[in-house]
Amino acid sequence: MKSITYKYTYRWMEGKDLKHFDKNVLRFVKNPKNITYVVEDENNFVGIVVYNLKKKKINIINIGYENDEIFCLIINEISSKFEDKDIVMEVCQYDLGAHLLLKKMGFKAVSIEKEEGNDFYVFIKKGNHQ
Repeated sequence: MKSITYKYTYRWMEGKDLKHFDKNVLRFVKNPKNITYVVEDENNFVGIVVYNLKKKKINIINIGYENDEIFCLIINEISSKFEDKDIVMEVCQYDLGAHLLLKKMGFKAVSIEKEEGNDFYVFIKKGNHQ
């Protein structure tokens, strides 16, 4: 049996991509303070990340991915581009899979944010800043 390998493309989101996202994602994507990248394999969307770039950190505002491999690809791409910045991400208390994956990737839960009916764990991966 022949194995299939995919080449992923990680690129800036373009206006033509907006049709692929629902209202919840679009409200983050359309904010001019946010940066949006998409991940494709053979012209199919397999991931998206929306983040806000600060002086010493990157706040991941929204992330969507097809599988754990894509999630790791997105985080590794951001980590390599911004080695000197901390990466911060809030994850719903019920998303244990994401909690475990973030821990495996070197993130640490540092606090809990409470919102109407849900708690969100704040995870951080320290950058190589001086």
